[in-house]
Amino acid sequence: MISVVVCTKRPHLALDVIKRFKNQSIIEKELILILHTDGQLPNVQDALREYEYKLFNMNRSFSLGECLNFGIRQAKYPVVTKMDDDDYYGGSYLEESYYTLINQEADIVGKASFYIYFLERKELRHYNPVQQNRWVTRQGNQRYTARHFLSGATLTFRKNIIDVIPFSSLSQGEDSEFQMNCYYSGMKIYSSSAKNYVYKRYPERGHHTSDSLDSALRRRSRFIMYTADLTVSDQ
Repeated sequence: MISVVVCTKRPHLALDVIKRFKNQSIIEKELILILHTDGQLPNVQDALREYEYKLFNMNRSFSLGECLNFGIRQAKYPVVTKMDDDDYYGGSYLEESYYTLINQEADIVGKASFYIYFLERKELRHYNPVQQNRWVTRQGNQRYTARHFLSGATLTFRKNIIDVIPFSSLSQGEDSEFQMNCYYSGMKIYSSSAKNYVYKRYPERGHHTSDSLDSALRRRSRFIMYTADLTVSDQ
């Protein structure tokens, strides 16, 4: 049904990735875990024993885009989702993503509207509230802009897309360039609901590969609550 590709440069988060994968309600799934590191590798085989999985190590000489292309090509299923190693995914995340792609007959599904959690303040906000449950399609000669962007951590798409439009050999911005190329090629892109996913914003300098600033994320979002319970985003 669906293959999950996760590429992490933080091997200590591998068991957290596996826990989130196990918690997904969808039954027919596999995990493709790429450890993007030159360091010591964790022992994760025991944690994955009852599940379909493929485990790879790619050193830091490879870009993130190259790692993603490699992982996607190993996928068993025709639908692939790209997940991050450090965000929150509700138990119905894969199910929502898969069936939205199938029911909408889309090529790519993701979330242009999603929740953001600022860990330092335990503050939950809703980013781009009006950009959910809608098509992201090119009208005439319309240019690709930031408002067309789906969170790179929420991309679900048909595996054969990368035969035509692979991820670029980049370690920053590879997901936005992939989306832009798909947009200009006329692929059908759909923004699903904001539910079942939270972008966790860490205060540590250098943690995020994205160049987004906290101030910009706040301007484009509205306050929901202060909380330590991220399952509220699943409602």
